[in-house]
Amino acid sequence: MDSEWVTPILLVTKKIEITLEEIQNDAYENARIYKEKTKSLHDRMLTRKEFHVGDNPSLSFTFETFS
Repeated sequence: MDSEWVTPILLVTKKIEITLEEIQNDAYENARIYKEKTKSLHDRMLTRKEFHVGDNPSLSFTFETFS
């Protein structure tokens, strides 16, 4: 009688492990996609600054944005 219950319990446990692995893989994939999209958005918001010899660039703008 005990052996009748062991096999179904092992199958259910194995099925739960597979679904947890699938959920974990989906979470990693979603995190990777989110990271790519936010990096792309951030890169599009950056502006190129061009400095020439003799220019006196002020660094005060970088400190103001982080305060």
